Amino acid sequence: MLRFFRNIRQKLLENGNLRKYFWYALGEILLVVIGILIALQINNWNEERKMRERESFYLKELKVDFERNRMEAKRLVQFSKNQVANINLLLDSMNNPDQVTDHTLWFTALNHAWFLPHPVFVDNAWTQLQSTGNLTLIKNDTLIREIGDFYQNVESMNKLEDEWSAFHLIYRSKVNELIEIDLRDTIMESMSDSGVNGLEDSPDSRLYIIKMKEIEGIRGALSDIEINRGGSVVGYELLQDKSLLIIERIEEELKRLDP
Repeated sequence: MLRFFRNIRQKLLENGNLRKYFWYALGEILLVVIGILIALQINNWNEERKMRERESFYLKELKVDFERNRMEAKRLVQFSKNQVANINLLLDSMNNPDQVTDHTLWFTALNHAWFLPHPVFVDNAWTQLQSTGNLTLIKNDTLIREIGDFYQNVESMNKLEDEWSAFHLIYRSKVNELIEIDLRDTIMESMSDSGVNGLEDSPDSRLYIIKMKEIEGIRGALSDIEINRGGSVVGYELLQDKSLLIIERIEEELKRLDP
């Protein structure tokens, strides 16, 4: 092809037709420029396609993380509600020991009240985006802001949980000697995170309730945990709602990238 164009230029020069040679040279230059522009455009398309693929990859990873975060927030909401219910059962039992008809449930509540929630929210994709400098791949600024707000809220809840753990420890120290070690071990082995257990038999709780009422500051310790758990219900419900909203936004972005 290059020899073909070179032959044309040579013939024009040999014939002394400078005017035609000028226009031909100009056309050849334009052809080269157009070829370069097309090559640049193709390269831009390829780069844009690669960026869309990387954005799609990170969005899918974020979706996986936030589906897990939504389930974790749901678990923590239920944990906190169960703990509030168990603490109310204990407080009510001290007002009227004869009201307790399910002694197994009472012993479950006694132990579950000192459980800590241990939140486990994941931020794998978010951390990777920030550490690699790829955060700019996500084009939706609203989504970026909402994810940032979510993890700030998680950090705030973690700090509160650290503060609130002191109330659980105070309560545990007060009731630690209330029941025998063997019975406590049996109850703990049969309990789950929700406070539901499979204990088939338990002693009459009324004697233990009478002893519990004599523990100094026990009502205040229980009330402190109840107030904190009530606050955590609100906080984790907010995180659950935010997780769902973020998942929906991610799905919208994935539809944009993969119509």
